[in-house]
Formats: sequence, structure tokens, C-alpha cells
Amino acid sequence: MTSTELTVPKIEISFDTPNRDRFLRDDFRNKRESYAVLGRGSYGVVIKASYRGRPVAVKILEKRSHRHRCRYDSLLNEANALNLRHDNIVTVLKIVPGAQYGLVLMERFDGYCLQRIIGHQRNHPIAVQHKLLILCDIISGLCFCHRHNIVHLDVKPQNVIVTVSGAADQPVAPAAGNLPLRKYLCKLCDFGSSMMLQPWQPNETLVNRGTIRYMAPELLRGTGGFTARADIYSFGVTMWQLDEGRFPYEEITCNEVIAYNVVKKGLRPDSITTMAFGRRATNLPAGLRDIGCLHGSLRGPISLTGGGGGGGSSFTGRFETDAVDDVLKRQGIAVEYRAKRPTRVICPTERPDQPMNDQELNVARIMEMFGDNCTIANNERIQLRQSMRTLYSKCWASDPACRPDAPAVRAAIHQALEKIALGKRAGK
Repeated sequence: MTSTELTVPKIEISFDTPNRDRFLRDDFRNKRESYAVLGRGSYGVVIKASYRGRPVAVKILEKRSHRHRCRYDSLLNEANALNLRHDNIVTVLKIVPGAQYGLVLMERFDGYCLQRIIGHQRNHPIAVQHKLLILCDIISGLCFCHRHNIVHLDVKPQNVIVTVSGAADQPVAPAAGNLPLRKYLCKLCDFGSSMMLQPWQPNETLVNRGTIRYMAPELLRGTGGFTARADIYSFGVTMWQLDEGRFPYEEITCNEVIAYNVVKKGLRPDSITTMAFGRRATNLPAGLRDIGCLHGSLRGPISLTGGGGGGGSSFTGRFETDAVDDVLKRQGIAVEYRAKRPTRVICPTERPDQPMNDQELNVARIMEMFGDNCTIANNERIQLRQSMRTLYSKCWASDPACRPDAPAVRAAIHQALEKIALGKRAGK
């Protein structure tokens, strides 16, 4: 049967003045469904636009109510990236505050969200050399941030865009050593949780900072005094996720359970007790509701005791979602679940064989980008993976002082890539 529905073209608005001013006054509210949406996240919506003759993505932060205030306040954090110009960081071009909305204008390019690429690993594994190249890009972006006294505070695969090379204005990513040229480049994005390291007040409230499953223990405590090593912890969790192809703590649905055990019990994504923690989620310590070791947003006025007058400490999954995680959301802290579909990519691939309303990754595309184009002996692969495990274990040490800094992490990844390159040259 032939459809009689007409396809309404999506608007790609120009954000040059005066169009931008008109948009801030009333256009978005009146034509919300008309704009080409590139992504939706916990802080707002991203639409397709142009600015001074170049394609841009515009993040729109609403200021309609107190519930959305934390999203709008993140505009100040986004401004930290205004002066960052680096190949591995999404360039923020302009920050525009308004009475109803705040706007973040950033570069737009063909690409995929790393979270979605990792989600395909079980059926289409990413070759080890590509994992290392991806990690090298992320840590290079962090090195640049830290050199400029900026901490990202929300490093995770969802905030990494894998750009697809090949466009006229998109340079091909360089090879490492004697490795073949790659057709992608990874860029760190979303500075809505970022912060300047100096000056910093010890009593500053650390809300709107990060995602529970990737947050360092010192951030979960909320006691202050954190350093750039907080980003290294999150990088370690991201490194584990890329290596394993699984969501961190996927057996545990309650974020508060994760936070408590990360801080008090040293729980990490590779802990053999992770499954046991998931099974014991209904048997939390009676004092958990009043513990002083967690971030203030995790000590909100909520009760973890179940209803029905029994006075027990158990609670259902439904209660967890509606109460515990709602508190986290109100504080501006992202809540993620295994069953939750990853946020659509901010900068989607614009290809005629991939409709804008789908954005599903093409299997052939994955194999082309991340296929195994190196001959590596099996024992060398095992050694490389073990070195990755050793590195991410150091990155998520409980004591921040025991974690390596970003340059040291980058040097370790470079060393691993050099081993692959040397082996490839020796095999010729």
C-alpha cells in the first residue's frame, strides 16, 4: 500500500544574527517539531544548523522551570571549552545565554557515538590496534584539557564522537608508527560538567558533575579537593568498557548501590563480586540512608525502607527508578542503565543510505573502520590486552595520587601501539 503522508522537510536554521535572536525569542517553542534533531541527552536537545557559512550542531538548554535550571546552569561549564582548539576535542564556537534558552554552538561533522560502536562489539569486535588508537585520541584530548587547567568530569563513551574521515574538510587520521592510515578520529565532547581547576573553592557544591557509573570516589563523596585524576578514573572505566564491550556494573540497576560500594568497598567494573553486589541490592546496610561518605546528591531526603509497614530495608526495582534515581536526576547527575538505548549521536553520518531518522550503524561500515588490518601474533595480542588491563586498573585506583596523570597514560598507550608497529615491520 502506498503511503499518502507527505514528508515535512526539516529546517536547518541559520544561527547568524538576526536569525539567532528571533530563535531565542519564540521560534524554537513554536516550531519545535520542525527542526532537524541530531541528538537528545540529559541536558537538552541538539539540532542541525549553520553559522557563518559552516555546518554546526546547536545544543539548546531550556530554562523553563527549576527542574531544568541545572541544565541551563551547565552553560557556564560549556564555556570552559570555548578556547580549546584540538583535533581530539569538539570545537565550541559560541555560547549564547538567553531569557528562555541557552545555546551552545559547536562544530558538526560526520560521525558516530562511541557508545553505539561499543554496543556492536559482541558481534563485530574492534581490533586491538583500533581500541588503542581510540583510547589514544581520548587521552590526547584530556591531556590538552588538563594542560589548560580544565577537568571534563564526565568522560564516558557517550561523550566521545568517532568522526568519519574522507570529507573534503576532514583530514585522514594519522597512523601510528608503521600502522595503516585510519579513516576516523575521536573527539571528546559535552563540557557541561567541566570545571576550571584554578581557582577552586573547597566548599563549592559539586552538583551537575558526571555520571555515577564513571565517577571517581572523591567525586561521589563530594568532599572537594579533587584533581585532574578524577578524569583519569573515568577514562579507566571507559577503557574497561572498550576492552570488554560491556556496560559498567550492568548487573546492578540502582546507582546508589554502585556509589556506596565504589566508595566503601572498592567496587570496580572488573570486580568478580559485581554480580554478587547486584544480587544483594535488596540488602543494603541499614545506615546507608544516612552515610556521610557519599556526595550530597546521594544523601537526599529519601527512604530506602520498603513500604507496607514492615520496616525492612528492601526495596523494589520500581522504587529505585522512581525515587532514588529521580533524586540523582534532579541534582543533574546522569543515570544510565543497560537497557537504556544510547543517546543518538550529536553529529550523525549524513549518507543517502542512512536515513536521518534511523542512524543505525552499518555492519560493513564498522568492519571497514575497525577491522583487523594488522597481523599480530596471538601471544602478542594476549600481552597487549593484559597491558590494557594493568593500565585501567592503575587509572581507577581509590587514591587519586596513585593514578597516573594523562601524559603518563598516553605514553603507555603509545608504547603499546609502537609494539604493534615494530612487530608489523619485523614481519615484513
